[in-house]
Amino acid sequence: MACSCKGKVVLPSSQLVLPEFLFKFQLPNKSTDAMFKPGPEKPPNRYDIQNPNLVYDIFLSSGSGTAESIIAYTSCLHASLQKAGFSVFLDYGHSIFSSPLQAMQRARVSVVALSTGYAGSPRDLELLELMLECRRNSGQFILPVFLGVTPRDMRKAFADFTKSVSEKDKVECWKVALERICQIQSYQWVYLNNYKWSDNDMHIKNVVGYVGGLLDTRKLFVAEFEVEVGYRMQDATKLLVHSKSKEVLLLGIWGMVGIGKTTIAKAIYNENCGKFEGRSFLANIREVWEQNTSHVYLQERILLDILNLPKIRIDNIEIGKKMLKKRLSNKKVLLVLDDVNKKEQLNALCGSSEWFGPGSIIIITTRDRSLLQDHRVDHVYRMKEMNENKSLELFNRYAFKKASNTQYLDELSKNVVAYAGGLPLALEVLGSNLLGSLESIPDGLIDSPHPVLQKVLKKCVEDLNDTEKAIFLDIACFLIGMDQEEVIQALNAFGDLAKDGIKALEDRCFIRFDDMNKLRMHVLLRDMGREVICEQKGGDPA
Repeated sequence: MACSCKGKVVLPSSQLVLPEFLFKFQLPNKSTDAMFKPGPEKPPNRYDIQNPNLVYDIFLSSGSGTAESIIAYTSCLHASLQKAGFSVFLDYGHSIFSSPLQAMQRARVSVVALSTGYAGSPRDLELLELMLECRRNSGQFILPVFLGVTPRDMRKAFADFTKSVSEKDKVECWKVALERICQIQSYQWVYLNNYKWSDNDMHIKNVVGYVGGLLDTRKLFVAEFEVEVGYRMQDATKLLVHSKSKEVLLLGIWGMVGIGKTTIAKAIYNENCGKFEGRSFLANIREVWEQNTSHVYLQERILLDILNLPKIRIDNIEIGKKMLKKRLSNKKVLLVLDDVNKKEQLNALCGSSEWFGPGSIIIITTRDRSLLQDHRVDHVYRMKEMNENKSLELFNRYAFKKASNTQYLDELSKNVVAYAGGLPLALEVLGSNLLGSLESIPDGLIDSPHPVLQKVLKKCVEDLNDTEKAIFLDIACFLIGMDQEEVIQALNAFGDLAKDGIKALEDRCFIRFDDMNKLRMHVLLRDMGREVICEQKGGDPA
C-alpha cells in the first residue's frame, strides 16, 4: 500500500528496502536511559498554543540526510496532519538560517522524526537546540518520534559522531539538547522490526490524534474552583486503566443532582480527548431531548463533532443509528453523554458498542442507576458527597474567594457547610449568594431553603411517577433512620408497589441504606420534601 502525499514524491513500499517495524509506545525510563542529567527546564505553558501570532500549527522535521524509509514516513505523517486540518511546515533538512527557523519559531507544536542520522548532523543538532529554546521562551510543545531507534541508540550515534568534532563547547551544547529531547515524556517510540504500511498508518493516526489533543481549542470549562476535582477524576479513571485497548468501554457516572457528575465528566474529557481520533461532549441531554421535537439533532451533533463536518442532515432516528454505526465503527472516539434520563436517549446515541471503533470510551452521566444497568455499562462510578474539610474550602472560595478564614467565620461557615451536606451545587449557590450576611445565615437558611436549590430539587421530583412521589414524601416526613424492613411495613398501604418504589428512589439517589441498613436521605432533599407537604396542607408536615 503506497501513501499518497500531495506535492511530495514518495516511493511505494514495494520499492523501498525496508526492515520490519514494530510499533511500541511507552514513557522513557530515566533510571536506565539517562546518560546525562541536565538541569530542570521551565515546563511549557499550555495556553501559549492560543497565541494569535503563531502562523503554523505544526513544524515537522525529519532532519537532513535521512533514509528513504524515514522520508516516506514523514511524508505520510505530513499528509495526514494536513488532512486533519492542521497547517504544517515540513522541514526536509534545509538551512536552518532561513525559512525553517522562522517557521519553527511561529509554530504551536514541533514534531521531530528522529533517527541515528539526526544525532550525526550538526545542522539537525543545532535545530534541536533552537527547538528547546522555543520551548523555554514561548512554551512550545515538542513531540519527538523515535523511528527505528531508542534514546540509547541516539546517544551512541552521537558519541560516535562527536569523536571527530574539535569544538568541545559546541559538543556539550548538542549533548545537553539531545538529552533533553530524549527525556521529554510525551514521545512515541517506534522500533525497527518488520515494517508494514498498515501498522505505519495506525501509528500515524495515533500521532495525529495526540497532536490534535495538544492543539484542541475546544477544551471545556470545568469549574470556577476545582476543589477535589482532580482527585475524583483520577478515582473515576482508575476504572478505565485495566480495560483492554481493543475493547469499547462504557463508564457510567452516577449520583444525585448537584453532586458534580458533569464536572468530573468534563475533567476526564479535557484530560483524555487528545488520545482519540474524534471526540464529542453532549451536555444537558435531558433538557435538549425535552425541548427539541427532532431528536436527530443530538445524533447530528455527534457526527459533526467527531468527523469535523461543516453540516450533516439526518432524516429520522433510525437512519441516524445506521449512520452513527457506519461512520464511527472504525474510529477510536471519546463520547460523553451528559445527564441522560431515558432509555430512548441511550438507544439513539450509543445503541451498541459495535457502533464505535476499538479503544473507544463512552461516558454516561445520570441520576438513574437503572439506566446504566439496563444498558450494561462496564463500570459505574458513584459520586459521593464531599467531606467537611473540602466542603468548607469550596464554600469559602465562593463566599470569600479564599480557601480559609478567621476562626470565627469558619465556625459560622461550618453551619452552612453542614446544611449543604457535601453537595457541590449547594456550596456554590450558598457561598455565592451569602457573602456579607454570614452571621445571620444559619437559622434563616434552615427556615427558608435557597430558592435556586429548591427549584433544582423539585425538578427531580417531577421525574417521579405518582406512586414514587408519594413514597418519597412519606419517607421525607416520617421514615428516615428506619430499618429497611420497617420502611416496607410502614409503606404497606402501597402494597407490592412499595418495594419497587423504594428501589426506584434508591436508583435515582433520593435515598440510600447505610452499612447498618438504615434509610438515609440528603438533608436538602428531606427539607424540600417537607416543604412540598407544607405547601399542599398549608401547615406543618406532621
